[in-house]
Amino acid sequence: MLNRYTYDHAIRTVGVRVALASTPKELEHALSHRTAMVSMSGEPRGELSLEETVAIAHKRDVPVLVDAAAHYPESPDPYLSRGADLIAYSGGKMYRGPQCSGFLFGRKDLVHAAWLNGAPHHSFGRAMKVGKEEIMGALAAVEARYARRSYDKEVKMWSAWLNRVARQIEQAPGVRARQLLPTPSYERRRASGRDGRRSAIRRFPEPPPPKKKHMAFPAADLTGRWEAELKFVKGGAKHIFYLEVDGNDIRGTHHGRNSITGVKGHIDGDHVELESEFRYQGSRMHYTFTGRTRNNELAGDFHLGEYGQATWRAWRTT
Repeated sequence: MLNRYTYDHAIRTVGVRVALASTPKELEHALSHRTAMVSMSGEPRGELSLEETVAIAHKRDVPVLVDAAAHYPESPDPYLSRGADLIAYSGGKMYRGPQCSGFLFGRKDLVHAAWLNGAPHHSFGRAMKVGKEEIMGALAAVEARYARRSYDKEVKMWSAWLNRVARQIEQAPGVRARQLLPTPSYERRRASGRDGRRSAIRRFPEPPPPKKKHMAFPAADLTGRWEAELKFVKGGAKHIFYLEVDGNDIRGTHHGRNSITGVKGHIDGDHVELESEFRYQGSRMHYTFTGRTRNNELAGDFHLGEYGQATWRAWRTT
């Protein structure tokens, strides 16, 4: 795999071991007779181009899959025409079809193998089958895409929408908006360098910083080691915090089950807020802890973004 991203968990669920590579040497070293596939999300990042990736992988007879779920489909396909073996698109994004549908294009033998492992066959993909209604909706989306839609026309339509939004935003004092037209990723990468970043940096006037809230004197010194018990809707976990306090500011480390990350926050009287973010196997898990301190204990709620809310309790051990 050339780059980790949240959705690569869909690949890991089949039981494979993921090896990362960002340079030609790393990719050559990662490939073996046991390698099933090279996967990437859109254009490769780092020192490898798609063409270089294909050349190295094909020497070992390893196919290359590009996840272009959110990209605008073109004909001929810009990834397949450059050597990729498989390309996956979302049916519910640029195609505007059913959200639970998707498209896999590429080598006939590989697409056929994927079909054999999906519904209606009783294999791995049976649990993720798409209904007949979604299949017909996806077909209608494909026919509409190639019969009546064009990238240029849709950019104009999107621009009109965004201009309307910009006019509303600019009614706020001191705010102005500027629209940056989208460019297909493969063209942007070719025009601006391997990492896809634009060479021009656009600077906007920064709004004045918010006035700093006056905080009460801390009710306790939280410096030290804290063992925490996190309770979810079902099950729980034990984490550890190492905290240092400077006035009302809190800094330290948050030790989870699989990794360690930084934590920061503040104490306002007996009210405590902490924030941290774990990055693990392409995913991000953001924690926002709120609670109160009493008798060398911390207790309250914490938010996990899209994963909801849970409770926590911590006690000082040193």
